[in-house]
Amino acid sequence: MEAILTVIGEDKVGIVYNVAKLCAEAKVNILDISQSLMEDCFIMVVLLDFTNADKNLVELQNEFTALGEELNLKIKLQNKEIFRNIYNV
Repeated sequence: MEAILTVIGEDKVGIVYNVAKLCAEAKVNILDISQSLMEDCFIMVVLLDFTNADKNLVELQNEFTALGEELNLKIKLQNKEIFRNIYNV
């Protein structure tokens, strides 16, 4: 299964590191990553592969939600198909 992770918030050191660390710990592979900075607003979209994952989508959603609260970011993890249907992509 593939999923889309979105991260939005004020730019700060360690965002990419913390996201990649959670993925690595759960054995979730990062297939693609795109990030940009609009003034001081950090925006990142990550395509994830759960083929060899130790955790399911819901478990990782909870961990990313907690990370978002810790770093004052909006982090959302969605099944790729749900993401595509919501945003018509």
